[in-house]
Amino acid sequence: MEEANRQQDTILEKLFEDAERQGGIEYIYTLVRVTGLECKRDPLIELSSLIANSEKECVIEKEKLVEGVRECLLLIWNLLNCTVYKAFNPFPFKHLYKGSFPDIIKPDVIQMASEVIKLASENKRTDVGGMLEKNILLSIQGAEPLDTDDERISIPNKLVAFLRKLIEIYNAARLKYKEGSNLYKLAKFEVLEILTNEDTGLCGFRQYFSNGSSAEFIRNEDSTKPLNIRPDSPLTLFVGDLDALTEEWRVGEKKLYEIGAPGRYNKLGEWKPLVYPQRKSNMTDRYQKKAVSLSKDEEIQGALFYIMCTGHQVVEFVVKADIELPWEDTVFGNVIRLWKCPKLHVTQNCQIYDGTYYLNSFDPEEIRAALSVINIALNRMAFTYSGEVTWRPKYSLVHKGVNSLAKLEDKDEALLRTVMERFPNNEDAEILDASIDWYNRGVAARDVFARFLCYYRAVESLALAIAQKKASFDLGYEEESKEEAEQRSIQCIDQKHQELYEQDKIRFVRSAYVECIEG
Repeated sequence: MEEANRQQDTILEKLFEDAERQGGIEYIYTLVRVTGLECKRDPLIELSSLIANSEKECVIEKEKLVEGVRECLLLIWNLLNCTVYKAFNPFPFKHLYKGSFPDIIKPDVIQMASEVIKLASENKRTDVGGMLEKNILLSIQGAEPLDTDDERISIPNKLVAFLRKLIEIYNAARLKYKEGSNLYKLAKFEVLEILTNEDTGLCGFRQYFSNGSSAEFIRNEDSTKPLNIRPDSPLTLFVGDLDALTEEWRVGEKKLYEIGAPGRYNKLGEWKPLVYPQRKSNMTDRYQKKAVSLSKDEEIQGALFYIMCTGHQVVEFVVKADIELPWEDTVFGNVIRLWKCPKLHVTQNCQIYDGTYYLNSFDPEEIRAALSVINIALNRMAFTYSGEVTWRPKYSLVHKGVNSLAKLEDKDEALLRTVMERFPNNEDAEILDASIDWYNRGVAARDVFARFLCYYRAVESLALAIAQKKASFDLGYEEESKEEAEQRSIQCIDQKHQELYEQDKIRFVRSAYVECIEG
């Protein structure tokens, strides 16, 4: 018996898992069980309370049993639909109804269960069909009394246990949404908001349209609240003014990127182009202009453009390092995340990391601070382990990856050969190569001040070498004699004395020393 119960639990859990993975928004519709307006207690809550304390056979009102089981079968029907990418159907047993209002004859449990078993067979989920046949069909057929005028019915423990487990897994599926993200981008520039409460977790949803309108469904314990929704298959959501629809994801009066969608654009380890699904208006051009208007920094502009296009308030960046962290996923300070990309080959002697910095807004100043924090954190890591770490944001409005490719032509051969073959081969070459190295470091440096220092050192090293006669580079430079240098300093001091002495004696002394003596 215990083994059979475990198999049943496994079938139910896998059904929910498959529906969640493949159902998308239809899975949300399934969990909240979208209907029309109702002012009665949720049938599943009612059924759950009736069978909660039953250890053996349970005697309940036939009407409440039928209504509760109908809800369970409706739930399973739509879970099966989710596993094959079909739309949510609020009334799958409608074709079984007979008669006309007000004398409508509803289908019994056996008829409804048979339909769900048939659907399970069509979807190649015979495990689900066999479970329903054993736990519902056979149990109901053996229940007494069923076809009498008695308003109460005794149902066996097998059915009670099955219903209890189904409701338990269903409640757990809804509770999963209590924590975590609640805004999701949909097609046609719609945004889905997950509505939750403390007791049940998922209790409804609200869909926002790009014209500022919305539709929603909320399931309470004793009522439902549909707004701008017609329960059908597929559901009909009333959008409002079609001419007012735009090509932006919006939540009411705000744009989605102003609020921030959860997660990030790329999967971990992925770096794909930004693709915006525009159709009529050139929205990306407007985003680029706005990004440029908000900041003059190219990296900040790129981050702003990314946020506007995707709605995700994060900075995605890539890191190349000769330091390999022992963890696949590393988080620093709850804001920086480094995910270790798999190595392409065993002998790869560097490690690539996919980085994420989580922002709280799309404020350019916060982005500036984030870029600074990333740089500081990676510099500290490099310093700690004496490693070399380079990084860059994934997206920029300036296509450096394209423009930085220097494509040589035949006419460039002479210059290339001069540099590679006719480069000085004496001590001048060593000094010149050191200067070139400082220049290249300046090009690679991210910090503006660091660039300046590298460029300054590149020029200074050449100037000092020439002044100290360590290199000539065939420039014909001749060093001043000692007497000429002293005379030049005296003339400089006299000039500074005339300009500054009467006005600011301290400034005169400083200026004369720095400019006339040290030089």
